[in-house]
Amino acid sequence: MNQIVAVLSAIFIIVSCTNESAEPSVHGLPEDAGELESLLTSDIKEEAKLSVYNKLVDYYFDQDPDKAYGLLEEEKELAEKIDNHLETGKAAYNMALIHKKNLEYIGAVEHYLQAINAFEKIEDKERISIVLDNLGNVFAETGNYDYAEKFFIKSRLLYSGIDKSEKLVIANMNLGICKFSKSEPDYESAAKYFEESLHHTEKLSMQEQSYYLNRIYSQIGTMYYKNSSYKKAVTNYLLSLNYIDVTQHIQRSIAYANIGEVYLGEGLYKEAGEWISKAVDIAPKIDDSQTVSGIYNIYAKLLQQMGRHEESVNYLEKSIAQANTKIINEPLQESLGLIRQSYAALRQSDHEVSADQYENILLIDAEQDALEDEMVSKLNYKALQAALGLSVELDHQRKEKQAEVKLNSTYTYTIIGMILLLIIGGYKLYKTGKKIYLIQQVLNWD
Repeated sequence: MNQIVAVLSAIFIIVSCTNESAEPSVHGLPEDAGELESLLTSDIKEEAKLSVYNKLVDYYFDQDPDKAYGLLEEEKELAEKIDNHLETGKAAYNMALIHKKNLEYIGAVEHYLQAINAFEKIEDKERISIVLDNLGNVFAETGNYDYAEKFFIKSRLLYSGIDKSEKLVIANMNLGICKFSKSEPDYESAAKYFEESLHHTEKLSMQEQSYYLNRIYSQIGTMYYKNSSYKKAVTNYLLSLNYIDVTQHIQRSIAYANIGEVYLGEGLYKEAGEWISKAVDIAPKIDDSQTVSGIYNIYAKLLQQMGRHEESVNYLEKSIAQANTKIINEPLQESLGLIRQSYAALRQSDHEVSADQYENILLIDAEQDALEDEMVSKLNYKALQAALGLSVELDHQRKEKQAEVKLNSTYTYTIIGMILLLIIGGYKLYKTGKKIYLIQQVLNWD
């Protein structure tokens, strides 16, 4: 699978995946966090306190997520007490976002489900759809495209009922990505979803059309690349370029690198070099290490296949130097693997490779292995997938039996935790070549 496609292009676009502040019901709230917190202990009305909580959460959400989470717990408890289902749902939703950011997928799913339950009580279909999209993203990130597809299908159905063209563009695009990303891809269905996504762009403004047409054609190109339909892949990557301008450096570099790697896969080195070189030329203008690493890795692979290992090492060392080594970094890991190949080839041809060069690579590689071992020790991938599905199934069963028995939500989620422990205990942890940690997508499309 080509690196740019795997790491940068196959992006699930998620609707409103940010914290959502309430519309203030108290006018003239102070801006100072300390003054806001003092209001929480004053005798203002409970509805007014919800507005204070919202403003405080907005203040702390990015700079101190732990503090924001504690405030959200208090806000949710208060909202439940006074039967404010909108604020209950929004608090649960924002708690889920914090869990998701910390890769705590079980907690994210549980709180997304709580948010849906709250929004259902006020029949807020648009917010329900937004949460469904975010749930789909959790399952997609953990490699469970079957479950992801179920949530995207539900959100698509709801968006159809409220005539939201932009959301339908996104829902269909996400479904298309799911279809071709599965272990057994369904390219025909993926193509139909992309076609429907294109259809819904006709109702958008010109600016919105360009934004989404670029992404849709890029995904179609990825689909054809994965299906080994190389000419169609190039055609669609070229089409994606029609909808961005020269200032959109990341998007252009991705398209150029994708086209170059298609030609590289076909063994057409001249054509591959022409396109990948364009991406390399843009790289210094890109403020995103993951994107730059992906570009340099592709160029290094081209140089390796042409036997130009000294030049390959030059770009791989650049890629490694600017990489974040403190996270499990897939582009970095590919760089390490590629550079070892070039070092070996250089030594075989009597070119000197210093001990310092080898030592640096080995140290970074060991650091990456340690991070990965830590992740494996904390999380069993199959158990995670099973537990995520279990959370959803239990919630579904709870709704079905709600008329018969009023379930206590704390008890329900305690059972989930107990079953999760049993699942994890039933699996023997072992390290494989495949990475179980999916890197957070840092590409900024704005």
